[in-house]
Amino acid sequence: LYFIGRAAMDAAVSCKQVQSVKQPVASVAMHGAWLFAGLLNGVIVARAVSSLASDDDDRAEFVAHTAAVRQMIALPADAFPSADAATDETVTLLTCSADGTAKRWRFPGTGGGWQMTYQGHPSAVEAIAVDKKIVLTGGADGTVRRWDGATGDCLQSLKCHAGRVTGLVVPTAPPLEDGSEPADAPPVGAVATCSDDGLAKLIDLKSKAALAIMSNQGVPATDVCYLHPDLFVAGTDGRIRGFNLATAAPTRTLVGHSDAVNAVLPVRGELFSTSDDCRVLMWDLAKWAPKHEFRGHTQSVSAINADPTGELVTAAFDGTLRVWDREGVVERFRLAAQLAAEEAAEKVRREKEAAKEAAAKAAAKKAKGKGKK
Repeated sequence: LYFIGRAAMDAAVSCKQVQSVKQPVASVAMHGAWLFAGLLNGVIVARAVSSLASDDDDRAEFVAHTAAVRQMIALPADAFPSADAATDETVTLLTCSADGTAKRWRFPGTGGGWQMTYQGHPSAVEAIAVDKKIVLTGGADGTVRRWDGATGDCLQSLKCHAGRVTGLVVPTAPPLEDGSEPADAPPVGAVATCSDDGLAKLIDLKSKAALAIMSNQGVPATDVCYLHPDLFVAGTDGRIRGFNLATAAPTRTLVGHSDAVNAVLPVRGELFSTSDDCRVLMWDLAKWAPKHEFRGHTQSVSAINADPTGELVTAAFDGTLRVWDREGVVERFRLAAQLAAEEAAEKVRREKEAAKEAAAKAAAKKAKGKGKK
């Protein structure tokens, strides 16, 4: 992994750093001190975030799987119980792979700091999610499996789809101002799934019931995410379809990509997506249209992730990782909206002043006419 430099070639100059691993990148994760790239050959490349802006080749590589690393989740070191000592730079990493396994790591550590293997899917593990101390995996066999994150025991295996489970998310709604839960908050213990069978579902793992079934109009789904109150389902047709999760009713369709959408991600109230069209889009959900376009990747953008601070990173088959100035872009839109509001308020003020002045002139003219009489 080496430093290329600031991407001044980006039209919006919204790329902060570009990192190359010289191989197609299938997945990406970032948390605290570390940035991780999952490769097609099962190798994970880790780079210290502090070294991204330097020429230092401060990296680590370890063979995590025997096939492509499909997805990764980076978490705090204490996400799961461990006898290994943790430091401020220690990260828990969950990975899943086409080799049929999911694994847990505590990085840095010898050999990547392997701690646990979650094994049971007969074929590729396409998606992974976490719900407190529970690890959830979605497989090419159409099942969702629930694992004790600490012991590795498989607690449940549930057939959910006729096709591959390509996306998993545990939907949660932000609390109201008084701290209470919204009335339309997703039920505790439910998981949202999507599949290349063209369906998305909300599954109650306890009762094994499908609480909602949403059609992606026959289009294979590639990823799913939740941004209250909507579930967003990405498709191979380049579209992202929104559904009200409480009613399963379709809301609207996001149109902006010209090729398959590979990943969708909510970050601090904003929705982002990546695509085979080499672009990363930020969406205006009020207008259901692209709000900003992040350009720079030259091949399919396979994955997107954000750390707890909102730092945004994408990975692509061009062999690069890009860290984007998400905060700068959001701030520019905030300032533009503020300026527009101020201009609108000033326009209203001027119109009121003009109307007041016109009324005064009319009154004066009327009074003058009466005086002449």
